[in-house]
Order: sequence, then structure tokens, then C-alpha cells
Amino acid sequence: MPKAPQKYNPNSKYPTTKTTNGGVIENRGNHQVHYRADGSREKVVAGNKTTVYRADGSRAQVVRGNTRTDYGKGGAQTVYRGGVRQYNQNRVVVNNTTVIQRTYYSGGSSYVRTYNPYYWGGRSYYAYTPAIVFAPSFYGYCYTPWYTPVVYSWGWNSSPWYGYYGYYYRPYPRYTSPAYWLTDYLISDMLATQYQDNYAAAQTAQANAQAAQANERTAEANERAAEANERAAEANAQAAQAEANAHAASPITDEVKEQIKAQVEEAIKANEQKTPIQIGSLMSDTKHVYAVSDDLDVTTAEAGTECTLTSGDLIRLSDVPNDGDQAAQMMVISAKKESCAAGSKIMVSMTDLQSFQNDFAERVETGMGKMKTEMPQK
Repeated sequence: MPKAPQKYNPNSKYPTTKTTNGGVIENRGNHQVHYRADGSREKVVAGNKTTVYRADGSRAQVVRGNTRTDYGKGGAQTVYRGGVRQYNQNRVVVNNTTVIQRTYYSGGSSYVRTYNPYYWGGRSYYAYTPAIVFAPSFYGYCYTPWYTPVVYSWGWNSSPWYGYYGYYYRPYPRYTSPAYWLTDYLISDMLATQYQDNYAAAQTAQANAQAAQANERTAEANERAAEANERAAEANAQAAQAEANAHAASPITDEVKEQIKAQVEEAIKANEQKTPIQIGSLMSDTKHVYAVSDDLDVTTAEAGTECTLTSGDLIRLSDVPNDGDQAAQMMVISAKKESCAAGSKIMVSMTDLQSFQNDFAERVETGMGKMKTEMPQK
């Protein structure tokens, strides 16, 4: 039975502010809840994340920094970054099985990726199904060490993201196997994406604030401008705090990269066998590293403080969960200076862990394609 949509409670213990359109803003300390004039929840604003709801209570949109997700019916989603559409997601029926399909858009072209359902602990999850077929000889190449180490120039030594995250990650000076090369490809791709998202989000926040101040003069517009200014100020404050806390960063160690390299090899094998990697098979492996691939707001178990993980932060199981658990206790093992501190124990949903694993497999697959065209086939 669906939950009734959340309504404003006039007896709420939280301080409130009335809006010009007859609505109410409820201030709950670390976030605000906005209600429409009819009492229905309109949106929740927490830091740089805004979740918008329809009058019937269903989620309509989530905006976080530079990323916006629009939600439709039946699980449909459209994700934008910097105003540019990244992918559409829909549930479709294939051979009497409901799967998730994403249509990605890049450089004027599009491609489809499929996620098949499986059950673990009595719950349904969706695992990425390898899409690209390589020749058998190429898989043999991927498994074979390079007896003469390969020195490879990535071309991003002067890129802003590499300078920004230089304290956190350094590539191998040379490569003795394809898996090591793919390990650096995967990590660098995640960090480059995160840097671009951060940069675009800051630019958007500043532009919105300036536009609202220059062009809008109504009370409601001034309210929006104030909110935009507040978000921009908060982003600047977070950046300044991150710079001040550089010592708190926990770079990716060689030991952790070795574990990622082992998982890259597992992903290559799964790709060859066209077998999805399901987290149900990983829940007893406390060495397995999950590379965070999307912003994740969490609360630490020790201090109860809120913090954020972003693309390129690394976590692993702290305790082995039970079958049927919807979340697992994880430990942060490598983190950028603006993220949760290494050693923090946090709860992460199984759905998020599967999503991180899916992204890992997809990036390895993409990296294999890049390696096939750019590296000599020995």
C-alpha cells in the first residue's frame, strides 16, 4: 500500500517561515522542508542537494550540484550534468523478464546498456550485463603480462583535475600488464569526472546567483537569489575548508591499487563470460573495494556526524552483513580531502553498492575498448 504524501503539520516543533505564495518553509537544522499553500510537501533542501516532490508525494526531481535527475512513472529517469543529458533509464520487458535499460548520450551518438534482475536475501537488484564483445585473442592479451614494462603517456599531466587531486592519486610510472593499465584508466576517469562536476556546479551556482540579483526584483525572486547566494557561499566555504583540511586526505595506496587491479582482472573475466557481477557473491569478501561513483551522503557510526563521499573515494566492508540486510556497514579506506575521513564507518545500501559495482564493470569495459585501440597488441 503506497504511503500517503507528507503534509505540513501546523503543530510542528520546528521554526517556520511563510512564503509569498502562501506556503511554509520548515527549518530543521541541517535541512529545510518547503510546503505548498495546500500543505503538500514541495521540496527538501539539504546543503547543495534539492529534492522536489509532486503534490501526490512522488519524487519528481533531485538536483545536486551540477547533476539533475528527473523522475517519471514506472522507474523512468533522465539524468543531466551541466544541463547536458547523460542518459535515459527505463524498465522494459525482454523475453518475459523486466530489465533496466539506459540509453547513454555522448558526442552526438547514443548507446544502450542493460541491467538484469537477480534476487539476493529476498530482494531484487539489477546487475550490469556486459555489452561489448571482444575477440577471444584480445581476452588472451588482457590476461598476459607485458614482459617488457610499458611506459605510457596519459596526456593529462597538465589537466586541472590531475593537479587538483595530485595529493590523492598518482599513476604507475610503467605497466607490466594490461590490468595495471586499466586500473589507472579507471581511477583517473572517475576523478576527472568528479572534478568536472565540481567545477560546473560552482560555475552554475555563481551564474544563478548573479542572474537572480541582476534580473529579478520581486520578493519571490529575491528569495531565490538569496538561496542561490547561500548555495554559492556554501560551495566556496566547503572549498576553502577542504583546502584547509588537506592533511585529512587519505591517498590511494599501492596496496589498495593492487586490490583494485585484482578486481579489474575479475571484471575482464566476467566480461569474457558475459556474466554480471552480483554483490550477493561479494558480501563475505572483506577485501573487496567499492569505488564510489556517485555522491553519497552518509552519517558516521562513531560520531554521528554527516559527511559526503564522491566519485573516486574507496570503501570496503567493515562487517559481513546478513542475508536480507538492505544495507552494509562499510569503512572508508581512501578519501579525498573534502570527503568522509578514512577509517569512518558508515552504512551504505545494497542498491548503492550494486550501482558502484555496475559502474566499475562498465568503466573496465570502456577501458578495454580504449586499450585495444591505443596500446600495441603484443
